[in-house]
Amino acid sequence: MVPGDSAAPGAGIGQGTSDGASAAAAAGNGSAADYVAVVRAWLERHKRYPRLARQRGTQGVAVVVFSIRADGTLLSHQVAQSSGHASLDRAAADMVERASPFPPVPPGLGGGRLTLTVPVDFSLR
Repeated sequence: MVPGDSAAPGAGIGQGTSDGASAAAAAGNGSAADYVAVVRAWLERHKRYPRLARQRGTQGVAVVVFSIRADGTLLSHQVAQSSGHASLDRAAADMVERASPFPPVPPGLGGGRLTLTVPVDFSLR
């Protein structure tokens, strides 16, 4: 990822640090890859699979694009690519809203604003 650019859509979420203290420590080291991993893990903790979609066996991947300030405040977000299911798309957008504020962006990444593109996988295993 280049500061100010989007993370690769194939990166997925759910990898990276799992607790708030570790997230803050990892974000503080300034590595773009480490910060993206922190954000993915942060999002995963805020993801909710819609109950009815789960019961019906509905699966899909929605791609969300969102921008945050350096302090982690959510500025904007949208579903850039539909999962093909309105309930999953709404759940992906809701996840981004629930995750705000995000861990602060490390100094030197993205300036005052950082835009990320993240796939959100809703799959039943």
